[in-house]
Amino acid sequence: MSLYSYLLAHDSGSAPNPFRGTCTLAICKPAIRRTAQVGDWIIATGRKNSITHRKLVYAMQIAEKIPQENYFRDKRFRAKQPNLKSKHWHDWLGDNIYQPNPDGTLTQLPGPEKRHTPEKDLSGKYALIANHFYYFGRDAIPLPPSFEKLIHANQGHRKEFPQDLVTKFLNWLERTHKPGLHGDPLDAPI
Repeated sequence: MSLYSYLLAHDSGSAPNPFRGTCTLAICKPAIRRTAQVGDWIIATGRKNSITHRKLVYAMQIAEKIPQENYFRDKRFRAKQPNLKSKHWHDWLGDNIYQPNPDGTLTQLPGPEKRHTPEKDLSGKYALIANHFYYFGRDAIPLPPSFEKLIHANQGHRKEFPQDLVTKFLNWLERTHKPGLHGDPLDAPI
C-alpha cells in the first residue's frame, strides 16, 4: 500500500468530487490516476494563503480504478456528470466529464469550470473511486507535528514515505475522525 500526497491548489468540489457517497478523482492529477492502485491512499493539503494551508483537506482509499470511458458509462456515477440545470451548486461540479464517442475518442461535457484540459486529464486514463474517505474541504484539519512529513507543499506529488509513518497516520485519522463528508469545498460557488 502506498500513500500519495499533494498540494490541492484549487478545491471547488470537482477534483476530488466528494459528493453522492463516494469520493472520486477523475480529473486533474493524471500521474497519480495512472499509477495508484486499489488499496492505496491519496491525501491532499491546502494551498498557501488560504485557511487550509498545511491542513488535511481530504484522504481517500482507492476501492476501484476504472478507465474514463467506463466511468462515464457506469450508472453508479451518472450523478457525477455536471448538471448545469440543477439549482444545487454541487450538481454543477461533477468530475464525470468525458463522454465516449463512437470512434473511441472522448469529448468534454460543458461545465462551470474551464481549467480542465482534455490532454492533461485524459493522460491519467483512469477514474479513482473511494467509498472510504475523509473530506474536510474548507474545514480542513491540522495535522499533528509528527505527520508534517506527509505534507507535499509543491507542484506534483510525493509517495515515498516510510510505511510505519503511513500506518501511524492512518491509525490516527481513523481513530480521531469518522469517514465521510465533513465540509464544503473551499472554492465552491456558494
